Amino acid sequence: MKTLNFGIAISALLLVAGCETSGGGGGAVAPGRATMGDVEKNCTKRLAQTANVSSSSIRVTDSTGSTEGSAVFLSLNGAPWVCRADGAGNITAVEFQGEG
Repeated sequence: MKTLNFGIAISALLLVAGCETSGGGGGAVAPGRATMGDVEKNCTKRLAQTANVSSSSIRVTDSTGSTEGSAVFLSLNGAPWVCRADGAGNITAVEFQGEG
């Protein structure tokens, strides 16, 4: 249910805000703010710290963002995680999404 609610929230966010979707590349979240690449890098570091693993064991599977915020989808040993950041690129949550 959490994943469904998150999907609905992201869909609404994408409809309201002019968004940028990236499969792992860069691109500005907002002028003068963190790029999507910066957010992905910070999310990878945060998950590595949380899980006490090397950043190299984490893979970005998808990401989406707008001036309102970003979601970075990560894989750690096949297990799905999502990292959320505000429009400035500050990490607001890192959550496990279920078995991989």
